[in-house]
Amino acid sequence: MPLFRTSFISYTLRRSVDVDIVIPGITPDEVDRGTRTHRTKAKYPVLYLLHGYWGSHSSWTGYSSAERYAEEYNVAIVTLSGENNFYMDMNDLAESVSPKVFLPNYYDFLEDELQEFVKSYFPVSERPEDTYIAGLSMGGFGALIHGLAHPEKYRAVGAFSPVPTIRRDDLIPRNRITDALLDKYEPVRLIERLGRTPELYYAYGDEDALLPYQDWFRDELERLGVKYTLVRKKGYAHEWRLWDEELDAFLAWLPRSDAYAGAPKRSV
Repeated sequence: MPLFRTSFISYTLRRSVDVDIVIPGITPDEVDRGTRTHRTKAKYPVLYLLHGYWGSHSSWTGYSSAERYAEEYNVAIVTLSGENNFYMDMNDLAESVSPKVFLPNYYDFLEDELQEFVKSYFPVSERPEDTYIAGLSMGGFGALIHGLAHPEKYRAVGAFSPVPTIRRDDLIPRNRITDALLDKYEPVRLIERLGRTPELYYAYGDEDALLPYQDWFRDELERLGVKYTLVRKKGYAHEWRLWDEELDAFLAWLPRSDAYAGAPKRSV
């Protein structure tokens, strides 16, 4: 399974950034059956997979079976380091910024530059119907705000134990939340404003520390008439055991129309 651990100079963040890119490769079973080429029959669908608070670009490959799942399902997986910035543009959160101070814009980096980089150097599809985004906890929030804001760019969104709202004083002090900020980064407002959503897969455990927020968001989805797939797993907390299992389930659930759609799950 080819895993590319690379860094490149970001014109958005103005520094070197680390990215992991998993591309499905030849399996031992396929070699035993005579495969003798690394050429692919078509470009792969791609999942941008976001880590949680405290995490990095290597969290998913380190704590879950993301590499194996990518190969089993014929899906490229891209991970990045979003630091602890919720995949938002930090300049949007500053009440006043000196011209000499640069704050990182992770929203623009993920939405534009990272995808340009990946599509330029790797065999991944550029079609919106082959593009997905998902994440856990803080990354679940990131997946929601990017996917919900851009239904024309993503076929489906996966939110695993997400932080489903920024209307929390422990996340952003109330005196710094503006209407413009909420319009751009509040998932419920995005749904209300845009009116259409990508297909949504939403999973969390019934022992999640964020359970009141999860149940609230579920009720908001019902109120707004959003069609979604809900997994509320008994006996699971805010933990990797859940996120690993749900990544597997999410990849099996994905609506697909790419060249590999309908293929049997590969043996790895």
